[in-house]
Parts: sequence; C-alpha cells; structure tokens
Amino acid sequence: QEALLAGVQAELESAEQALDEAHQEVDRLRARGDRSVLRRVLEAGFVRCGIQGSVPGFSLLTTDGEAFGFDVDMCRAIAAATLGDATAVRYVPVTAGERFQALVDDQVDVLVRVTTHTLARSAELGVDFGPTIYHDGHQFLGATSTFAGRGIGSLDGRRVCVVEGSPHHSRSESLGTSAGIDLDLVLRPNLFEAVASLADGACDATAGDGSGLAAQRAQALLEGRAPSGGWTIFPSIPLSREPLAPVVREGDPQWKDIVDWVVYTTIIAELNGITSENVESVELPEDVARLFGVTGGSAQALGLGRLAFQDVVRQVGNYGEIFDRNLGSIGLERSLNALYTEGGLLYPPRS
Repeated sequence: QEALLAGVQAELESAEQALDEAHQEVDRLRARGDRSVLRRVLEAGFVRCGIQGSVPGFSLLTTDGEAFGFDVDMCRAIAAATLGDATAVRYVPVTAGERFQALVDDQVDVLVRVTTHTLARSAELGVDFGPTIYHDGHQFLGATSTFAGRGIGSLDGRRVCVVEGSPHHSRSESLGTSAGIDLDLVLRPNLFEAVASLADGACDATAGDGSGLAAQRAQALLEGRAPSGGWTIFPSIPLSREPLAPVVREGDPQWKDIVDWVVYTTIIAELNGITSENVESVELPEDVARLFGVTGGSAQALGLGRLAFQDVVRQVGNYGEIFDRNLGSIGLERSLNALYTEGGLLYPPRS
C-alpha cells in the first residue's frame, strides 16, 4: 500500500509540474500577445531582420543604417513580399551568442545571419529553419599560385592556420588522418588572426567555412593585406555540410510559409529565366503564373497581396541575381549553390 501511495504521489507531482509548465507557456504567449508575425509586420510597416552586419558579401551595415549583402537582400525580399516595399526593413545586428534569444524574445521577426541549420537548434531553441539559402562548408584559403585548382593532397606537409577549439580545428585533425596527409596545424584565437597569419607568412593555408574565408579575403584585399598574386579557396566542393538558412520563431506556421516561399520564389524565378528586368514581360509557366498572381491567388492564401511573390523578383531579383551581386563580388563561385540543372543543390518545390 505504501508503494502504491508513493506511485500516486509521484504521478501527482509530475502532473503538477506539467500544469506549471503549461501556465508558464500561457503567460509567455499572453506577454507576446500571441499575435502573428505577419500582423505585427503589417501594422508596423517594416520587417525586423536580424543580421550579422560586418561580413563582406553577406551583410554590411553602415553607420547611417544602410545595409548591403546576400543576407540583406533576403531580408529585402521578405519585405517586398509582405509589404510591397523592399526598403521596409529595420536591420538589427545580433551576435552569434544572442541571435536565437533575440528571435525568441521577439526582438526580430526573422534571422538571416549565416546560421547553420542543425537538429539540435531546431529541437532545443524554440525556432524553425527555412530553406537553405547557401550551402557552406569546410574549405581552405591559400596562395593562388600554389593551390588554385588543387585538392587537399596539396596541403601535405603544410602549415595550416585554424581557430583553436572550433569545429574546423577537429575537422582539420580528422582530415589529416583520413586523407593520409600531414597537416601542421597552427592555432589562432579567431578567423581574422588566422587569415592575418596567412598574410604574414606564418601559415601556408587557413581552414574555415568557405563563406567566412571569402569574407576575410575580401576584407584583406580592401585593406591591402592580401598578396599580389591573390588567394584561392579550395577544394571547390566543401568538405563538410553547413547549410545556412533563415530562422523564425516556432509556433507561427503562416510566417514560416511566407519566409519559405520567398526563398523558393527566388530559385523558381532563376530556374525559369525570370529576372528583375523581364519579370513583367516574359511568358510565365502555368505554376509560376499562379505564384506571381497572374492567374491565381497563391500569395493571397498566405495572407499576402496578390502580386507579393512577383514583387520579390521585381524589386530584389532571382537567386542568381542576388548571388552574383553580393557573393560573386567577393569571389565566391556558385558550386553547390547552382541550380540542380547545372550540377548544384538548388531544387525548389513546385508552386
């Protein structure tokens, strides 16, 4: 009987804990007003977009509040779809450590900040990821004259700078073992210092995500720190999977669908040869005509204006235009980020 009472008591305590947690969730929703993000955006007249703010090619925020870059253009595309105005964005710079909390705490509506989609983040942080907008991964940066067009075998016996304790540190160690090459790893506290060591000759190559290496290379070129012969990023296909994607708060499927289809629209447009220049004159396939509001109301089903997705392409461009304008300018090639018809991974759903 005592065992039975103990079991009942344990069940009661568990039920009370679950009830407390439910009350806390209700309080949290009440504090937020339990309002949809789209409603807030429409009432405020702008989208709050969390960005990094200091990565060439991806997001650069000027002192007067202007912003440029691949991530920035994705923010602009979301504003074009929701408000019909790609300039209706307030950019909120957030650090890597605060980015998810800023989203959960309703300080931003969407996060577009070189953020890798992982299961742990989806499961534990109260956020949802959108489609991959850039397929990133582990690569190396080294002198063009030495490494252009070369594979990882060219690193045998070389000094490779890597950020101490980073995923690239362990990956570089594993790579040396699995590929049967001898890497002399030189540890640095951050990527800037790692690339600086490459510039001053302390290292032969630097390891990191291709996006970060390209941004550091662009900054070094601007500041005159890169060698005259230039640096190349190699191998052409990254050695790890780092899918970068926009992030939204959990619990608002309408807003997630909007962000998803803004991204898909840019890819669908490129796949069909639709650009910001010809969007109003080119003949549209049936499914794209529906998406663009010419023969149907796909956007209206998501609570948007009829021409919302057409506005994305008209005001910001297709994926290729966005990529070339921003990432092409820092020397990144399409590689995995090409359309599936051209050997890449970009494969949008039908609209």
